[in-house]
Amino acid sequence: MSEEEKTNKENIEQEKKEEKTNKENIEKEKKEEKNEIENENKKEEEPNKTEKKDKENVEKLEDKEELLINEKEDNNLVEKIDKPKEKKRFFGIDLIRVFACYLVMQTHAGELYYIGDGGVLLKHDKNIYPGIFNSLARICVPLFAMISGYLLLPMKTDYTTFLKKRFTRVSFPFIIFCILYDIFFYIIGAIDLKAMFINMPKIFINYGTEIGHLWYIYMIMGIYLFIPIITPWVQTAQKEHFYYYFAIWFISLFDVYIHYIFPEVWGEAYWNNTSLFQSFIGNFGYAVLGCFIKIHLKEYNLKILGIILYILGSAITMLGFFLRRPTAETCKEIELTWHFNTINVAMATFGMFLVLRNVECKNKKIAEIINDIALKSYGMYLIHIFFLIFFKFLFNATEQHPSWCIFIIAFLTFIVSYLAVKAISYIPYSEYIIG
Repeated sequence: MSEEEKTNKENIEQEKKEEKTNKENIEKEKKEEKNEIENENKKEEEPNKTEKKDKENVEKLEDKEELLINEKEDNNLVEKIDKPKEKKRFFGIDLIRVFACYLVMQTHAGELYYIGDGGVLLKHDKNIYPGIFNSLARICVPLFAMISGYLLLPMKTDYTTFLKKRFTRVSFPFIIFCILYDIFFYIIGAIDLKAMFINMPKIFINYGTEIGHLWYIYMIMGIYLFIPIITPWVQTAQKEHFYYYFAIWFISLFDVYIHYIFPEVWGEAYWNNTSLFQSFIGNFGYAVLGCFIKIHLKEYNLKILGIILYILGSAITMLGFFLRRPTAETCKEIELTWHFNTINVAMATFGMFLVLRNVECKNKKIAEIINDIALKSYGMYLIHIFFLIFFKFLFNATEQHPSWCIFIIAFLTFIVSYLAVKAISYIPYSEYIIG
């Protein structure tokens, strides 16, 4: 090989080498350029990824919050379904109920000092005190009737639901206590075994055993029966319509006194025992009065008027007792002005209701106690004669002075009746025993 050929070969190889080097450099530059482009793209994508990631986190947080809200709403819904709706309580009305319940027991404690065997009036100086105390307490039963009208009129459900609820609450305990009193009087020797069994079927006629306070249950059931009938009238009646009703009811409140002078009045005869105002005579007037106060007198402060009416009405009631005391031979005679459907008792009842209806209590504990006693007042009413008789013998009441003994017996009967009913309330299905 010549020198020239050798040199050319070397040059060619050198050129190839340089070409290869250049090619490598170009590839390297392309690679570097590609890397730079990728890096730039990567930098551009990072904010987007961060933004996307933040968006995803926000969405996850929102989903979590929505889940928590839905869960809370579901829990609230379950609570609303499971938890019975609490009725709104009126402290003033609860207080009236408790006060009336106590007055019933005070009245019955006072009877120990003037009612003799067979309803004969006991002639002694001690009957002065029940004459005073019982005259002041004669408002007890009408107050209950006014509460019924205040709370139940107008009726808020259909009449079948209303009557089922009311009669279930009242009738079952009533029948049970009629039977219990029947057995009790047999145990203490007041009646024999035959009379005890005869009395039980008579419950459906007139409370079987002669336990006077049970008359009230028939009266309150009568009010319940009439509430569905009068509800439409109450819902549409204006003040003038109520005034019309009260005007006639007012006249009927003199019925007892009129009959004392005239045995038969306004169409009455031996073949017809209903008079002109028969449809207005009775305790239902108190229920309508309670409803009227709620609808038309709710915003008025009438305490001063209430005090005046109570004092005046009670004074007339008391005066009637003492005017008849010297000549009366029986309780029926001396209790003429004590009838619940008299103008004087109606005045006193209306007055006391006006005084107490809007009373408020800021002490939560006291309010809870009054509320609890009010809820148990029906059971206390039914049961209290058991304890009244017990304390009568415990204190030998007729030998004690009534100025203090009436209040002690009434107070102890009230407390023990409440504790007994509260204890019974823990028994399953106790609502069928104590209401």
